[in-house]
Parts: sequence; C-alpha cells; structure tokens
Amino acid sequence: MAQFTFVPAAGGVLSDWGADFIKIERPVPGDTQRGFISSFGRKVDPLRNGMMKHPNCGKRSGGVDISTDEGLSITLMRWIF
Repeated sequence: MAQFTFVPAAGGVLSDWGADFIKIERPVPGDTQRGFISSFGRKVDPLRNGMMKHPNCGKRSGGVDISTDEGLSITLMRWIF
C-alpha cells in the first residue's frame, strides 16, 4: 500500500526473486503515478507508463477502498491468511 517509486520498486525486486506481491491501490484514481501526464518534458502514454510498469513489475494488483470498514476488513484478511 505504497505509492511512487521507492517502496513499489523494492517489492518489484523481491518479486523478481520469487516473492508473491499484490499491490493494493485506491479504486479511483489508483496509484497517483497513473495520473502523470508528462515526465522529463515528454508526454506519458497512460497505457505504457514506465513510471508504473518498472516499479510494479511482477505484481498482481487490485483496488480496495481502505477508508471503509469493508475495504479495511478485506485488506486485513489478506494479510492474516
């Protein structure tokens, strides 16, 4: 449940080493980096956003609203099992 590059990249490296990761994002709008429209002065293609692809490689993902009781219970159940 982290955004931006550093924590997701650490999970990406661990998934390369065989760890099983599930990235939990807010249902709308998702990870903040998904909304970036430019990088280093160039337009970002939302379908091929390297800022999302590289740090999150090898992960499954889903959207859960952890501000609700239901979303929090789903997240906690996943961590327990």
